[in-house]
Amino acid sequence: MTNDELVAVVGIVVSLAFSYFPGLESWFGGQPPNVKRLLQLAVAVAVSGAVFGLGCAGIVDGFVCTWAGALDAARLLVIFMIANQTAYAVSPRKVGIGRYDGKDVTVNNFVNYAIAEKDKANG
Repeated sequence: MTNDELVAVVGIVVSLAFSYFPGLESWFGGQPPNVKRLLQLAVAVAVSGAVFGLGCAGIVDGFVCTWAGALDAARLLVIFMIANQTAYAVSPRKVGIGRYDGKDVTVNNFVNYAIAEKDKANG
């Protein structure tokens, strides 16, 4: 398996984990859209950086600790994000995840959100 394929598979797995893994999906579903994007980007940077670092350490083949190697790591970052976002776009949404009042919610945090809004309205 090449580094490109490895990073693409990890991007898909991360997307599916954030969408379907119990606990993680409800927490992630309740985050604002900008936070979701930044979390996905942070994971992408961590994965591509880890592959580059493992290459520099000699554990993974295909990277050298040079400017060219750093550019290859940046290319892996792009591959990760393409695979991650494509997997998100084509995977079916889990029942119970949706939007309410401009916020992404799951069934569990929808109830908590509705109760908090009711309490806030009642003073």
